Parts: sequence; structure tokens; C-alpha cells
Amino acid sequence: MAANQDSFESACDRVLAATENVNDQDIFDVLIAVATYRMARIPPDRHKAIARYIEECIPDMLVDARDAAAAHAARHFITHH
Repeated sequence: MAANQDSFESACDRVLAATENVNDQDIFDVLIAVATYRMARIPPDRHKAIARYIEECIPDMLVDARDAAAAHAARHFITHH
């Protein structure tokens, strides 16, 4: 489980670093394109369940967005200063 969390956080850090100078609309367009690509690789009988999961995550994601941004900024500040 810890390895999965490390991998997830590492992937998030790489995405954030790669998109540092990209405008928000382009970032969301890319994330939607990647999600669409990934969804296409999943068996069709799982599409609705995964779409439902994503939909269920959105409210928490929006509520947690400020805290996540602050935590990332704090980590970035600590590791680079």
C-alpha cells in the first residue's frame, strides 16, 4: 500500500512539475484527454463504474483542493529552499 501511495505521489509531482508553466485550461484539457485514453483501455463493462467513481470523487476533490495546494506548496518550498 505504501509503495502505491509513493508511486501516486510521485506521479502527481511529475505532472505538477511538467505543467508548472501551463495555463489551467490546457491542463484540464490534457487531464481529460488522458482520462479518456485510459478509459478506452479499460473493459467496456467497467466504464460506468469508473465514471461513477470519478463523479463521486469530484465534490471531495473540490473541497480538498485548497488544502492539497497548500500542502504541495509547503513541500515544494521546504525541498527547494
